[in-house]
Amino acid sequence: MGLLEFDGFYPSDITTYEDQAGLPHVPLTVVPVDGGVRTFDTGVTEVSLDIEMVVSMAPGVSRIYVYEAPDSSPWVDVLSRMANDNLSSQLSCSWGGGPPDPASEQIFKQMGAQGQSFFNAPGDSDAFTDAVDFPSDSTNVTQVGATTLTTGPGAAYQSETVWNWGLHTGSYFGSSGGISTYYAIPSYQQNLSMSANQGSTTMRNVPDVALTGDDVYVAYGSGKTTTVGGTSCAAPLWAGFTALINQQAVAAGRPPVGFLNPALYSIGGGAGYAAAFHDITTGNNFSASSPARFAAVAGYDLCTGWGTPNGTNLINALAGPPVLLPLVVSNSFVPVAEGCTNGVVDPAETVTVSFGLKNTGTADTTNLVATLLASGGILSPSGPQTYGVLNANGAALAQAFTFTAIGNCGDTNTASLQLQDGATGLGTVAFSFRLGQPTAATVFSENFDGITAPTLPAGWATSASGAESAWVASSSASDSSPNAAFSPDPANIGESELDSPPIALPAGSAHLTFQQSYNLERTYDGGVLEIKIGDGAWNDILEAGGTFVSGGYDYILSTYYSNPLSGRQAWSGNSGGFITTAVNLPPAASGQITQLRWRCGSDDSISAAGWYVDTISITSTSFACCTPSTNAPSTTPGILLQVSRAGPQVSISFTSQLGPTYLLESKHFLDDPAWTPLPPAVPGTGGIMTLQDTNTSADSRYYRLQRQ
Repeated sequence: MGLLEFDGFYPSDITTYEDQAGLPHVPLTVVPVDGGVRTFDTGVTEVSLDIEMVVSMAPGVSRIYVYEAPDSSPWVDVLSRMANDNLSSQLSCSWGGGPPDPASEQIFKQMGAQGQSFFNAPGDSDAFTDAVDFPSDSTNVTQVGATTLTTGPGAAYQSETVWNWGLHTGSYFGSSGGISTYYAIPSYQQNLSMSANQGSTTMRNVPDVALTGDDVYVAYGSGKTTTVGGTSCAAPLWAGFTALINQQAVAAGRPPVGFLNPALYSIGGGAGYAAAFHDITTGNNFSASSPARFAAVAGYDLCTGWGTPNGTNLINALAGPPVLLPLVVSNSFVPVAEGCTNGVVDPAETVTVSFGLKNTGTADTTNLVATLLASGGILSPSGPQTYGVLNANGAALAQAFTFTAIGNCGDTNTASLQLQDGATGLGTVAFSFRLGQPTAATVFSENFDGITAPTLPAGWATSASGAESAWVASSSASDSSPNAAFSPDPANIGESELDSPPIALPAGSAHLTFQQSYNLERTYDGGVLEIKIGDGAWNDILEAGGTFVSGGYDYILSTYYSNPLSGRQAWSGNSGGFITTAVNLPPAASGQITQLRWRCGSDDSISAAGWYVDTISITSTSFACCTPSTNAPSTTPGILLQVSRAGPQVSISFTSQLGPTYLLESKHFLDDPAWTPLPPAVPGTGGIMTLQDTNTSADSRYYRLQRQ
C-alpha cells in the first residue's frame, strides 16, 4: 500500500489505534521525497487517518509505504517516485492543490498500465463551483466521495446517505463533486444518462464511487484522538478495499486490477449493479454557493458516484470469483516413538513422527493421501498415509510416519509430504527440524550498570566526529537501572559510534537482543547497527546477512541535509520508550571473533533527545545428540545410505570413519577410465555424512566415494 502525504505522523499513534481496535501492527516505511517532512503541521491528522483507514479495511496488508514530501514539492516528484518504485498495487491521496498537471497525468497512466490503482479524495467543500484543484477531477484516477453510514444491531449495514454537515464552524462541509472545467468527459462516462443527476455530457463528472466518511475515529498528534469526516476517510478505505480485490485476483492467478474506472462503470451500467454496489439515493452536497447542485439519485450521481461497495459481491465482480481449492499446510510435527527418548530427532535415529496437516483453503479435500519422500535427510520412509477429508478451515488431522534421520548433530533436515487428493496433486508440504536437543547459552551480555556514569565498561570504545558527542553511560534513562549507553542528537552534522569488545562466538547460530529508546529527528537523523566479522570491514547488519526478528529499522533516512548515514535504512523518529530489538546474527559470524557497532548520524539542523541502548545479550544455540539404542542404520564406515536428487543437486549420504578424509568423484560414462574429483575433500566425523554434486548438467552421471 502506498500513501501520498505532505505532512508526517507519529508511529506511536498508529500503534495505539491498532491496539485499541485489536488489529495487527502493520509494518510502515516512510519514503522521503524532496527531503521529506522536517517539521509537522496540522496535516498530521490527515496522515494518521490515511494509515489507520488502510489498516482498518485491510489489516493483513504486508506493508504501508508513506511517501512524504514538503508541501512545496511538485506533484510530479512524489507521483513519479510512487510509480517508479512500483512497490504498491494500491495508492491513495487525500491532498489537492494547483492547476491541471499534464506531466502527472502521464504518470497516472503509467500507474494504471503497470497494475497500480490510484484513489483520490476530491474534497470536503460540497459541490464544485469553480475550477477544481488538481488532482480532484483527473480522468486517470478514481475519485472517491463520502457517505454517512447507519448500522443496525450487531453493526449490520442499514443505510447510507451523502455526507454533508452543512454549515459547520463557519464553513460548509460535505462530499465534494461536480463537473470539471478542464477535463473532457472520459470514454467510460460517455454513455451515461445525465438527465436526472445534472451531470455533464461533455466534461468530466466527479466522483466515481464513495465510502464511509463521517464520525470516523482517528489517533493522531502524539497521543490525541478525535472523530472526523470527509472524503479523506473514504479514499484510503477504497485503497484498502482494492487490496482485498487484488488478494483474491492474485490467489486465482490473475493480475492486479490496475486503473478501476472502466470496470467500475461497466459494472454500474450492467445487470449486476444492484448486487455489486450500495446505491446511495438520499442526501446532497448543496451549500450556500450551490444550493441546488447536486442531489443523490438512483444510479450514478455527482455526490457518491456509483455508491459504495457491497462487500464480496463487488470483489468477485472485479477480481473474478475465488478459486475453490484446498490449501494444505503443515500444522504439527510430534515424535511419538524413538530410539532415544529425548523428544527430538537425533542423527541415525529411526523415529515415528505424527505429521499434522491443516486445510486453510476454500474447498475440502476428498481423499487426501500423503507420501513421505526420501529426501532432505529422510531415509527409508514408511508408506503413504490417508488423511481423507480435510475440511476447509476446519480441524487439523495427523498421521504417523516412520523414517531414519541422517545427518550430523545440529543439522536441519526437511521432511516433505507429497500430497495427492484423488486425481489432483496438491504439491508438497515441508516440515523442517533440527537434529538433536537445542541448548541456548548466553555468550555475551552488557547492561552498563556495573560502572560509574559516564564511563563506559571496559573493552567498549566510542568515537565521534562533527557536532556529535561520544557515547557515554547515562543514568537519565535506562531499561535496567541505573545506566544505559547514550548518544545525543545535535542540530548539526556529525556521527558517533559505540563499539562492543571483540566477542568470540561459538559455532552455530547466534542471536542478539537489546533494548533501545530513541528520539531522533524524524527521517533526517537516525541510528544503525553494524557488525565486523573477523578481520573484515564493518557492514550494516542486514548487508552482512543478519535479519531482524523484531524492532527492526523503521525509516529510510533522507538524502538531504548531509547526514553521514543519508539514504540508509535506520531507526529514526520517536520509539515511545524502550523497545526490544532482536536480531539473527549473520551465519558468517558462526565461530568467529565479532564486534557490534551502534552508529548515530545527524544532519545540519534540528536536535532531538538522542538514543539510549541497554540490556544487550547474545545467545548461541548448540545441539546435544544421543546415540539411539535400537533401530539405527549401520554405522560401519563406508556404507552408502542414500542417494537423492533435488533439481541440479545430487546428495550422497554415507557412514564415515573418524580420521580419513572423503572425496566424491564422478564421470559421465562408465567406460571412461578417468574420474573427476568434486572437491572439497572433507574429514570423516565418525557419523553419517553427506557430500553433494551441486551442478549435475549431464543426463546421467556415475559417482564413487573415495576414502583418503
